[in-house]
Amino acid sequence: MKSPPLKVVHHLDEDTKTRALRGSRKMSEYLHHLANEPSIGLYHVCDHIIRNVPRSVETKKILKTSNKSVEDLNYDMDFTIRTVRNLHDLDTFTNLKQLITESTKTLENIRLKIPPSTPEPAPILSPTPIEPEATKETSEDSFGSEPDLNNLTTGAQQTKKPAAGKAKKQPPSKKKDGELAFKSF
Repeated sequence: MKSPPLKVVHHLDEDTKTRALRGSRKMSEYLHHLANEPSIGLYHVCDHIIRNVPRSVETKKILKTSNKSVEDLNYDMDFTIRTVRNLHDLDTFTNLKQLITESTKTLENIRLKIPPSTPEPAPILSPTPIEPEATKETSEDSFGSEPDLNNLTTGAQQTKKPAAGKAKKQPPSKKKDGELAFKSF
């Protein structure tokens, strides 16, 4: 004959019994509330919305503004790239190079006092009347002051005398050997 299996009996101390009893009661109450009150679930949904939706809205605003600025920058970059590509087709830069070399040569000629290759055109209007003997002398302040707009005359009207107290404005005089005398700055 077989003997019956031995039953193991666990004896819990009083502290463990009270904790287990308290935990099971809380769990029962919680399950009772979940089963019997649907408003608690809605309360949790509402609490979640109140906590998380404002952050989501703020993040959406930040994304919209940054997206707009990125689109603007992208448009600017595309426009700049097209402009730079179109610059390669322009002859202006070669013309600028030629103008720079010509202006450098002209500056060297002026510094060496070599007359320019093209003659200087005669002025159509002169700011003040010029006397014939005044063209032989070069004044120090002949180009430094502003013209008197009330006394503009043509070449045919240059017989008037300038007003007293005003300096005569004179063009550069010609030297003996055909060179122009330039005022040095």
